[in-house]
Amino acid sequence: MHKNVYLSAFAAFTLLLGLASCGEKTTEKTAEIQPLKKYYYPLAELKEGLVYEYLNDSTQLIDFFWFFKTVEDEAGNWFLISTRYNTDFNQDQISRERVYANGTSAESYRFLQTDSAGQVMTADGRIQEPVMYPFDIPADTNLVYRFKMEFNLPSDPTLTYRLTRDRRFNRLEELPIQGKNTPCAVFENMQHLALGDSTHGGHWQLDSSRTTEIYAQNIGLVKTVIRLSTGATSSHSLKSRLTMSEFMENYGSE
Repeated sequence: MHKNVYLSAFAAFTLLLGLASCGEKTTEKTAEIQPLKKYYYPLAELKEGLVYEYLNDSTQLIDFFWFFKTVEDEAGNWFLISTRYNTDFNQDQISRERVYANGTSAESYRFLQTDSAGQVMTADGRIQEPVMYPFDIPADTNLVYRFKMEFNLPSDPTLTYRLTRDRRFNRLEELPIQGKNTPCAVFENMQHLALGDSTHGGHWQLDSSRTTEIYAQNIGLVKTVIRLSTGATSSHSLKSRLTMSEFMENYGSE
């Protein structure tokens, strides 16, 4: 359970101003005032959606998949819909981010679990601070972008989890990504997870972690390194990006 919660870290942020269409052409002036936008998921290219395969660096096995797709509503507002699939190819998390001029903000987050009868149960997170990803580089290097949410998993609604993630921009750096030197944005984050029991009482701090995230230009998140307070470390890297038809062709028979 801890693992799933920590790995949902895409799954996170106020300071957002007017709307921006993610389908518009990026001008030189826009790039200057939104220098981090080109490192986030390529919003304009995700209208048909892409599946990102994330590899566990220790086991060299795929741990999960994220399907990213952008949609536009009737008012012209843009949204990024992110759906996570586990290794049983079942959806277990879905989030919806609204795209603003200087970043994205979470509007909804849903957890899904399958019971012993094969029925899908859902529970919606209660988002308290919604900022997910900034497009501007802050003048203050200590500034953090906070995502905060309470949620109950469908399998045990008496347990309330409280997740707080402070995302902090660290640097721009060219790094080897899938064998090619690629411009990247590096973030250093703090994440805290607490648990409360409404039936038996009690409140516990489950763990805190420091997370390094690497976002590659025109790709999005390509690497995550999580360091728990216990000293344990886990890391995941992007293996490949697939269309949904390629994903079904590769895994449809499993």
